[in-house]
Amino acid sequence: MLEFKPITIDARDQMLRYMSPLTLGTTESTFTDLFLWAEHYKNEFCVKDGFLFIRSGDKFLTPYGEGDLKAAIDLLPYDATFICVSEGNVRKITEIYPNRFEIREMRDSFDYIYRSEDMILLQGKKLHPKRTNVNKFTKNYEYEFVEISSENLDEVRSFQAFWFEKNVNDENRESLEGENRAIERAFSNFDALNLKCGAIKIEGKIAAYSYGVPINDKVFLICVEKADTAYSGIYQVINRDFAARFCKDFEFINREEDLGDEGLRRAKLSYNPAYLARKFMLVSR
Repeated sequence: MLEFKPITIDARDQMLRYMSPLTLGTTESTFTDLFLWAEHYKNEFCVKDGFLFIRSGDKFLTPYGEGDLKAAIDLLPYDATFICVSEGNVRKITEIYPNRFEIREMRDSFDYIYRSEDMILLQGKKLHPKRTNVNKFTKNYEYEFVEISSENLDEVRSFQAFWFEKNVNDENRESLEGENRAIERAFSNFDALNLKCGAIKIEGKIAAYSYGVPINDKVFLICVEKADTAYSGIYQVINRDFAARFCKDFEFINREEDLGDEGLRRAKLSYNPAYLARKFMLVSR
């Protein structure tokens, strides 16, 4: 019998023993993402027999560990549904259980993975519109990119409150309130999570910010990016400058999924991702 517990900051070291060796480079393979959204998605964990088990609501992630995967899966209910399963893990699980699962693509959960060099240099024909927006911004505004620490984090908190009030409406309130709680959880555990955060200041005031964390030695995860669109081109600038400051030593940048939002999907695709990290749901027949 598996006994699941809430994912708290105190569980970080225990969970990282199983997550640090992972090479998936996806949001679900980082403690930070699971922790920040633990309240929203009801994420819980359990460690048993050399595996880390993650339950998200009434569904499960593929167990993380290096032992007998079949023995680990057999500890879960027979009718367990697995979500955000990588292509590699789909192959492993369906080889173990050839007829047990129906495979469903989770397109809204695909992670967008970009080459760090592309995000920093914005070279090539496909990224020409991004360079144009950056050039217009730098011509029209005097700005500075500043690193954020726990010492000046309250400035970002204030901007996030401003951004929320400017963008919230009846249709998106529930999702933005959930995101707000995840962001505050990040701010409240800023140092413990070793977050990297940067902001753009115009006339001494924050006008955009972003934060993230390494997933492994090749992939950096961007968790949040917010900007005041009163300044044309500012999203392209915070994207570029954050990557230049924090991601230059990583081969790839994971900018997470689009959650089925068509506008967000167009925006993410417009940056010409190197690839999409495909994910699947495995449903017991």
